[in-house]
Amino acid sequence: MILLTYIGFQILPRRKFIPHEEWARQRKPHAPEAPPGLWWYRSLAPEEVASVLRSYLRARGARGAKKAPPDFGKKLEHWLSELIAAQGTGKSVSYWTLKSYALAHKIKPHPFMAWFRTLEEVAKELYPDRVPPGRRDKPLSDDEIQAIRAEYLETGEVHEIAARHEIPAWRIGQICRKEKEQRHAEWEKARKTDQPGETVSPPSDFADSDSEPF
Repeated sequence: MILLTYIGFQILPRRKFIPHEEWARQRKPHAPEAPPGLWWYRSLAPEEVASVLRSYLRARGARGAKKAPPDFGKKLEHWLSELIAAQGTGKSVSYWTLKSYALAHKIKPHPFMAWFRTLEEVAKELYPDRVPPGRRDKPLSDDEIQAIRAEYLETGEVHEIAARHEIPAWRIGQICRKEKEQRHAEWEKARKTDQPGETVSPPSDFADSDSEPF
């Protein structure tokens, strides 16, 4: 049974209930290793790490990104040092995941995770020969890219499309930015033409509007 709640004139589903134990676990270090996407921070030389950070921050400034908090550069370095540090001692050692760290420190998880995905992409561009085998992107042909865009435009099912093409979901976001804007524009148009008493729910891929790109 789907529970509904009124927000203004719209009827939206209530958020899924999360048991307290799971809620608490999500906000503590619980991973067996540091986030794999931070390989560059662990393996590159200090001057190379600094180059990755400079390039990333310069690119954010060039495109006028506004989602970053004040002193973003300093905070990035602090977050990176904590994310790769083992928590606990002996057999109880564990690591933060990006999401658990964000939740524990009251940072919106989706933009937080996206910042680090983009940092990894910068590292891959600057040091392609240093990328571990497990972090290398699967090459896609022009035909595959067009198929992904068409599928996303039609369905918006990010994870299903990613699984079908054997790529991570965030790559769908990178490939389909224009398609997402188009789907959002179509939803806005439909929402504005709602009949009284009707509601056009946003597509599932818009659920996390702060994510970058999804």
